[in-house]
Amino acid sequence: MHNYVLRHQAADDAGRPIEFQAKNASKALSIAKQQPHSGPLELWQDGERLCVLSEQRFETGEIWTIRQSVSEDRS
Repeated sequence: MHNYVLRHQAADDAGRPIEFQAKNASKALSIAKQQPHSGPLELWQDGERLCVLSEQRFETGEIWTIRQSVSEDRS
């Protein structure tokens, strides 16, 4: 199991980081998709930023964009 953290990237989003454990990044992405948010989310694994998740909604559904990001320390 790995430790994951979801952080709200938008400056105006008052959401607190969400900490959880998952077997792998695929499971962590599934958990991330279910979390409430109002902007991009950063997904961290064991202290390393993995990616930034963004959502676009359409009448017919939604699309999630996953962007790889350069890791930076953030405690």
